[in-house]
Amino acid sequence: MDFLEEVAKVAKDLGLSYEKEESVRIHIGGLIMEISPSDGGGRVVISMQLPSEDASPEDVKEAAENFGKALSIAFKLGGELRYELDTSLPSYPYLYIVREYDDAKKLVDDLRKVLGELRIR
Repeated sequence: MDFLEEVAKVAKDLGLSYEKEESVRIHIGGLIMEISPSDGGGRVVISMQLPSEDASPEDVKEAAENFGKALSIAFKLGGELRYELDTSLPSYPYLYIVREYDDAKKLVDDLRKVLGELRIR
């Protein structure tokens, strides 16, 4: 079984919504966790839309909850994290939290553990 098939199996076994193409995108509430292969390992990118200038108080509250969930997942994955902010479309700003893995097997094991513990749907 290849790396992305294993990632898709983790999502399926946990009952999470996902798509598999050149990467696997797992939907976790207002977050998208995208897992893709990289040189010798893999990459996890957790993305979330940030509130724009015309956001309602409910939008801000939802973004804060999503941010907390994203950080919880990212820190449970461990390792060095990188943060990227995309404001190329001011009305749709996005935050990306990136975790690189040298070992694809460790990435799959970490995903299984973290997503299984969180029981996020």
